[in-house]
Amino acid sequence: MTSVRHRPAGHPVINIPRKEFSGSYLATPSVVGAARRACEGAALGWGVPRPTVEDVGVVVSELLTNAVRATPHQEVRVSVALNGSDLSVEVWDASPEAPEQRTPGLEDVAGRGLAIVEALSRECGVRPEPSGGKTVFAVLTC
Repeated sequence: MTSVRHRPAGHPVINIPRKEFSGSYLATPSVVGAARRACEGAALGWGVPRPTVEDVGVVVSELLTNAVRATPHQEVRVSVALNGSDLSVEVWDASPEAPEQRTPGLEDVAGRGLAIVEALSRECGVRPEPSGGKTVFAVLTC
């Protein structure tokens, strides 16, 4: 795939190759680590700096864990794309319900994932998909 960066009037339009990795998985806890490693490997292969690769791994883990909990034993999809200095992570699942950010207590073992994603990303959110389900996304800067 190719994306196009537009320049101000009088400057040429430059085509910048978009790099993308995507995978489809059965929503079980074991896929979280496999998808994380696959996405980190793709980003490393594209020359993304190691600190950003580590952040991508955390974001993939957090978003995919939510998807696995929302739709156990159903299909989930993960994609990572590098477009210029933007590295986007998207996780789709069949549930129309958006994940909710919680305020966990000090001893709670869950509930911090979306806050972590928000802290690591430049932009994040949820969009309903016309064909069903939702995509939760985050955009990190390299």
